[in-house]
Amino acid sequence: LYTSGSTGTPNGVELGHGALAHFVASAGQLYAIDAQDRILQFAPLHFDASVEEIFLALCHGATRVLRDDAVLDTFAAFTGFVAQARLSVLDLPTAYWHELAHALTPAWANELRGVRLTIIGGEAALPERARQWRALLPAQTLVNSYGPTEASVMATTAVLGGAGAVWDGADAVPIGRPRPGVGAAVVDERGYPVAAGRPGELVLSGPALALGYRHQPDLDARRFVRLPQAIGGGRAYRTGDRVCLDGAQLVFLGRFDEEVKISGVRIDPAEVENALLAEPRVREAAVIPVRRPGRGAALAACVAGDVTLSEAGLIAHLADRLPAAAIPDRWHVMDALPRNVNGKIDRKRLEALTLPDTHGELPAASALEQQIMVAWHQVLGRMPEGVGAHFFDLGGKSLQAIQVTHLLGRALDREVPVSALFRYPTVAALARALSGPVAHRPPPEARGHAFAPMLNIQAGAHPALFCLHPAEGLSWCYLGLARHLPDTAIVGVQATDTASAPPAHFDDIVADYARRIRRQQPDGPYRLLGWSLGGALAQAIAVRLQAEGSVVDLVAAMDGYPAEAFVHWREPTLLDALIALLSVNGQIDADDPEAVYRRLLRAGSPLSALGREGLEAMGARALHGMRLFRASRTPRFEGDLLLFHAGRREAVAPTPEAWQAYVSGRVEGIELDCNHFGMSDPRPMRIIGETLAQRFAALSANAHVRGAA
Repeated sequence: LYTSGSTGTPNGVELGHGALAHFVASAGQLYAIDAQDRILQFAPLHFDASVEEIFLALCHGATRVLRDDAVLDTFAAFTGFVAQARLSVLDLPTAYWHELAHALTPAWANELRGVRLTIIGGEAALPERARQWRALLPAQTLVNSYGPTEASVMATTAVLGGAGAVWDGADAVPIGRPRPGVGAAVVDERGYPVAAGRPGELVLSGPALALGYRHQPDLDARRFVRLPQAIGGGRAYRTGDRVCLDGAQLVFLGRFDEEVKISGVRIDPAEVENALLAEPRVREAAVIPVRRPGRGAALAACVAGDVTLSEAGLIAHLADRLPAAAIPDRWHVMDALPRNVNGKIDRKRLEALTLPDTHGELPAASALEQQIMVAWHQVLGRMPEGVGAHFFDLGGKSLQAIQVTHLLGRALDREVPVSALFRYPTVAALARALSGPVAHRPPPEARGHAFAPMLNIQAGAHPALFCLHPAEGLSWCYLGLARHLPDTAIVGVQATDTASAPPAHFDDIVADYARRIRRQQPDGPYRLLGWSLGGALAQAIAVRLQAEGSVVDLVAAMDGYPAEAFVHWREPTLLDALIALLSVNGQIDADDPEAVYRRLLRAGSPLSALGREGLEAMGARALHGMRLFRASRTPRFEGDLLLFHAGRREAVAPTPEAWQAYVSGRVEGIELDCNHFGMSDPRPMRIIGETLAQRFAALSANAHVRGAA
């Protein structure tokens, strides 16, 4: 396994089979791994943590569960996958866990309750993140692990949460005690133990040590040493980590050298400097670690040399030689590097240059583009110069992409997938993408029946709220209602049966859905909600239920209108139907059907499981439903209609008045600050949910009064 080296060439660490066998036996005992466990393979194979996941699972009879990149697209996707895959053990890099813990909500924590053990490691754990994790998952065992590759992945552990926790919640987060069979000592520069509580270098010993560095005897001699005979002698590894013994627990204090951890990768700035100096036009180079509270470490490069040097060229040069984590985030191309009185590069002066930009006046841009710029500045420490700025050209990496999308998600009150930043890496492109609707995904507990004709969104008290699908035929768009109607049963009515013969008339669809609703809830009162085409369905079903003698005490539409309001519109096309399907992905822009199919079949798309044939069938059924609706005649409902309508509407869009001829009572309009496709975004959905909650409470109160009378 390779780690960063100061010469510009990675250090190859040779691990023997005996050390690996010792680790597997020791760690398996420590973590109590058995055949009932299901362990996530999170780390890629070039990280030493993958060794822990692979061999702990396979050597103890546990199940190793693989993931794809889509699992990491959002935290909701990750926690949903954990629940769906019934994972019992998570082994996460601390850098990723920091972001997950910071974003963790009670709902996401609930999906992690099946996990008995979460192991973190790779860099120092932040106490505030561990406190939040413990608060939301108090029964789960949280283990902070420490260990260089040279000591077979993991050398010490501390239980931070759950049964047997040794951490009191203070700011000093321990790295714990050695695992069985590993020796650990805190020593001074001569190799002798320091007094308890005093800082020193951590040295590790025992059969878990690596054989040494591949073809590097000088480095072997410096790092793999013999302990003094006075403390037992023997071979040991000098970690270069500064620690102290606090009671019975080791606490990490920092490094004796300039090595930093970035995205879980050990980076020696000298390695980056030497790689830069390998570029013939570079005369001088200094790489400065920049530590950002709560955001981990970053690198800033200061170079001097030929006038043709450019940041882009130097990044390309390093990309061929170093891992992505080792490429500096900030660049300063100078005439000459400053030097002190001794003629050495003045790193103190260079550190002052690497301080993050202050948040001054924002560049001219739209409100959304400026929100994106602020998020980039918070994470990268650099303010984009304009809407054409490229996230990865500014030093962004995978971890920073996770941090930015999390920040944007909070600011915009919506889910922002990490893949969006890779697909739309400029400010302007990302803003355009985020102007589209929020993607809809079935909840983890519904993934086995996400395409069922009746989707049980939430169990609860009756009467239920029945939600009629929009044009694409799915009711996933109503999932956001659950948080605002926590005690109400919510059922989605879906048009997902593509195998049977299509209905001949819109009234056939209405009759079928009314029968389904009656099977689910035999007696009224009935409450119906529909978005777009679903609004017309809700109103027509209400008329039918009334004709059958049932009570309908609420009909609500989300920017849906009667068929007569579209009499002058062009006929819907297959592309229109497919764009309705594409909106499930959070996208509404496409030039032709083939482009839509390609996007819907991408990894991570919730509709990719249908395959091409299934998507074609869904598209055809959606188009058929749209055409039947346009050809229909709207019946008259005896009662009021509640209409949530989009405030940002096209000039030709119908108005609330279009409904008045088709209801005997009042059309109550509530305008929302969104366009038609944004009706199910979190902010509009919050207003819809809160309004419905108030109406349900009033209806229940009236029913109680009538019952008492």
